[in-house]
Amino acid sequence: MKEKDDRTPWMAAVSGVKNSGKTTLITRLIPYLSAQGLQVAVIKHDGHDFAPDVPGTDTHACLEAGAYGTAVFSGSRFMAVKQAAVTERELARLFPEADLILLEGMKYSPYPKLELVREGNSDRPVCARETILGLVCSRTAGFLKEEAWAGLPVFEPEEAEEIAGFLLDHWYARTRLSMAVLAGGESRRMGQDKAGLVWNGRTLLECQLEKGRRLGIRDQMASGARESAFSAGKSQESHGQTFPEQNAGADTAAVSVVPDNIPKRGPLGGIEAVLRAADPGSGGCLILSVDTPLVPESELLALVRAFRTRKPGERAVVLRHGNSGKAGKAGKAAELGIETGPQNRMGSGERIEPGGRTEPGAQMEPEGRIEPLIGIYETSLAEEASRMLSDPGRKASIRAFLERFPYAIYESPGPEHWFSNINDPDAFQRLLQAGAAQGNGAGAG
Repeated sequence: MKEKDDRTPWMAAVSGVKNSGKTTLITRLIPYLSAQGLQVAVIKHDGHDFAPDVPGTDTHACLEAGAYGTAVFSGSRFMAVKQAAVTERELARLFPEADLILLEGMKYSPYPKLELVREGNSDRPVCARETILGLVCSRTAGFLKEEAWAGLPVFEPEEAEEIAGFLLDHWYARTRLSMAVLAGGESRRMGQDKAGLVWNGRTLLECQLEKGRRLGIRDQMASGARESAFSAGKSQESHGQTFPEQNAGADTAAVSVVPDNIPKRGPLGGIEAVLRAADPGSGGCLILSVDTPLVPESELLALVRAFRTRKPGERAVVLRHGNSGKAGKAGKAAELGIETGPQNRMGSGERIEPGGRTEPGAQMEPEGRIEPLIGIYETSLAEEASRMLSDPGRKASIRAFLERFPYAIYESPGPEHWFSNINDPDAFQRLLQAGAAQGNGAGAG
């Protein structure tokens, strides 16, 4: 099992040009974030210079007299001023207890960020597209029609509670979750390792892992992955391949190849292995099958929220789709000719609204389709999975596993083609023919 890494506060920027409303937004976000139990610190970057102390105070007088630094402290707080250059990472060390550090400014930095674009003050974002988590602007802003900004979440400046929830989801993914892509199947229908099939310049395994990297999940695993699942020129070692994480400053995301502890027991064997191998500091592990490359990043973030807000006692969240508007949603999948979802339809025996939940002993349900290989499971469920797998007389199915504990359902509003399974050569050829637009859509959500 991997040793726990040193968790540092997540640093995210609130950026925009001068007078875009950065400080106002930050002061609105802090109460919501604090109410969820987060300790929040703020570091402001001044692109020009600033007055380091208040005229009339003793410390200001000392600075005026030529002191190179001053400090004042009491039994509960301190303030220091030093005439020296410093970086935001050095300042962050002053807040080791913080869960989240909001950086005000830093628009040209690699940190993940919210960018404010205020009408009459600026007409488009100035931050690099790949660093932007979401935009805070009018939903009628003209630049939103441009392809460059398509797919980014948009919030009105007054939607502080919604923005705080969005930040919380990203914070949770980055600090509380591991991720595993199940890539160890035999691929008999495909005739070759489907994890190593190349689509839009990357293998299917790499496409799935990239979604986790964009969410900032640092502890990443590939269950049963073979060498062919990694692009030529990229070597991998069991429990050790490292890629740079996008949008997260100097953080990195490690990809570990995890073999099954109990071989030839199907997907549950892979799940048991990755739950055991996950970072001990992770409360949950995002599970994603390698053969569903069209599932968008936005759906994974929605799963994160469902897991973060699940009821006490619920030990997993799994995705369900096709529960409403089935005729309209199935159209694109039929157009592509791609099979949708494994035929394992389950539910609670009653209609479950978005955010609804199931109890142990779920029954078959004609409406909707549960995808147990698109979900988040508590890492502590490794023991439960191991007990099932160790009994040779028991069928180790995912459905039987889910029936052993309470779990939540995330009801996806997405179209059916998002959940298409790429299981045979014809399905893969149709995926290739769908073109890069499908891949871009899947990534952007």
